Parts: sequence; C-alpha cells; structure tokens
Amino acid sequence: MARLAFLTHVPRSGSTLLGKLLDRYRDVAVSLEANLPDGIKSRRFRAASEAELLRELDRLYSDRKFSNWGLSKDDLRESLGQRSLPIDFSDLLPAVLQKAAEERGKRPKVCLFKLGNHLDHAAYLRKLFPSAQFLFVLRDPRAIYNSQRSAASSQTGKLMATNPLVFSLRYRKAHKALARYAGEPWLHIVRYEELVKSTQDVVSRALGFLGVDEALDEEGTSYEDDIPAPQRHLHPLIGEDHQEERADAWKDELDGGDIRLLQFLMRKHMERWSYELVEIAPMGLSQSIRTLRCVAELPLHSVRWLKAKLRPLRQLFWQRKH
Repeated sequence: MARLAFLTHVPRSGSTLLGKLLDRYRDVAVSLEANLPDGIKSRRFRAASEAELLRELDRLYSDRKFSNWGLSKDDLRESLGQRSLPIDFSDLLPAVLQKAAEERGKRPKVCLFKLGNHLDHAAYLRKLFPSAQFLFVLRDPRAIYNSQRSAASSQTGKLMATNPLVFSLRYRKAHKALARYAGEPWLHIVRYEELVKSTQDVVSRALGFLGVDEALDEEGTSYEDDIPAPQRHLHPLIGEDHQEERADAWKDELDGGDIRLLQFLMRKHMERWSYELVEIAPMGLSQSIRTLRCVAELPLHSVRWLKAKLRPLRQLFWQRKH
C-alpha cells in the first residue's frame, strides 16, 4: 500500500499546477478533488456492518466530484470487504487513492490527496494517519484574489470571490494554521512564485520531502487528461506550459482600492512571508464607493460567518468515536 500525503491549499493558489508536475513522476499519484466523508466537510465514514458499508458507499458516490473519478463501486466494495469491520475513513481513503492510481496505470509509492483548504485540521488528520505528510501551496493573496474573482466554483457556479474583505477573512483562517505548523517536519511549503520561476528545483525539493526519486512515469495517463469536464473551465492553461508572468498579473488587473484593502487586512501575513507591499495612489471617488460597498456587504455574510463558527462543533460530532 502506498504512503499517504495531503496537498493543502487555498483555492486558485496553484495546487493543480503542482499536482500535474508531481504526478508526472513514477512514484507519485495525485488525486482529483472530492468531498469525501472525512469528518471535516461531512460526517465521517464509518461502517460496522455490511449493510452500513453499502449505505456509506452510496453516500460516498452521491458526491458529484467523487463520482467523476470513475471508480467502480463494486470494486471498491470488494476491496473494503477484505478488511475486518468496522471500516473507518482511515481505511477508506488509502483504499480509494490506491484504486484511483491503479485505474490510471500507476503503482505509486506515495498517493497525494488534494485536500483543499483544510490545513487547520492537520492535527485531526494526523491522528487518523500518523505518518501522513502535508504539502501546502503558498501564493501571494493578491494573486489568489485576482484569480478567484474571475473563476466560477464548479459546485455553485458562482464566482469564488467578489469582496476583498470577505476573501481576507477566509484567507487569514488558512494562514493562521500555516503559521502554527510552519517548521514541522511533516509539512513542506511550496511557494507558487518559486514554482513558476524555478520549476525543476521546487519539484525536486518536493519529491525529496516525499521520499521518492525523480524517475518519470512513462506508462500512466496524464493528470490533466483526467480532470473531469465540469472542472476544466477552472484550469484553461493546465495543458500548456505555465506562464511566469501570471504570478504578477494582479498588479495590472486588480483595482487599486482592492489592493489597498487586501494589503491593509493581511499586512502581517504578507510581511511574514516576504510579499512586498506596493504603493497605491490615493483612492478616487469610484474606489471609495467600491470600498464602502464592500464594507456594506459584510452583514450579508453574517449567516455564513455564524455557520463557520458553529462548524467546529458539528465536526466534533462527526469525528467522535461511537
């Protein structure tokens, strides 16, 4: 069975690029994204009987992203059936990742799961998978916001970000976890800006962290070809050579007022990770109105904020042991 690693990231930070580059190597298989029953985004997978296993698999396959992986439910059931009951998420995830890699013609030493923006749950995941490693993709928050404001979510169809204030609150949550865990031997940080400028060096360091060699995979299918159609609009450049100039495209594409807000709200984090603040001309009338509108929209997000505050209690319920 392959070793397990997690790829964590804020959406639009470059995780798909990193996943594509790592997946080219023989000993690494990078998964697609999915909302698995991990106890973070939904109730944790747990089956104490054959009947419960069938119900839990039905719940697993009800996730549209996971169903797009194209894995046979019967084959997965057979694989899990070889394990003794009860079967937990800690049994499910390695089995799913191994099966997905085999379907693509790969026999990896490391299966890398695209976990998403959940580094703050590293302690919980390390209890389930004590030897798991974590990669985190770090990118300038101004560049992430610029990308999110033009990218529609594959789940909701809505733009990922429209308000720099709301974006900043979400971003700061992820990077509080990064500040907490930076320096841990199980966490490796990949800076997007370095990835696009010195690709091979950055990839080599990531492979070294994962403990695998640099032999290329000459048999498996390509990562970009396996991205499901509903998610392809998010990665229009994935099949092309990455463009270094996109790293700083935000400087020309973002409104000055938005840059000012982002820098004000995330100044401490940006200084911590050496992202240079840029000088912005005094705001004009239109930028001032835009800023006031962003502030006025905050109450509209109060319900989502409350749900986010209550989520840890719900996750504790999902993660509890029977």
